[in-house]
Amino acid sequence: MTTLRLAAIQISPCHGDSTQSMLKADALLSNHNEQSGLDVVLLPELCFTGYTFRDRNDIKPLLEVADTGPTAVWCRKQSQRLRCSIICGFPRIEGQGASEKCFNSVMVIAPDG
Repeated sequence: MTTLRLAAIQISPCHGDSTQSMLKADALLSNHNEQSGLDVVLLPELCFTGYTFRDRNDIKPLLEVADTGPTAVWCRKQSQRLRCSIICGFPRIEGQGASEKCFNSVMVIAPDG
């Protein structure tokens, strides 16, 4: 039988301040390292931004491009440091102008990128 070691991270996000929310998650993971043997770290939807927004304009400054936004950078860093996969919810944007679309998304980052 295969054992899966999962860490579920729940923080009270700093609404609208992803950087401060990421620091909270960093603190929770600070006692873990590659030798911890974690396979997956799971964070909920919109974990770094907060969940409640008045309207689309309220969340717009926090929308991220999937591969290059701050959540992807954070996830890659933690995934490489812990040598595990990271599953994390984030607000995503695609396109520009009239073709712009926003999504409540999830990313999965493996240790190899």
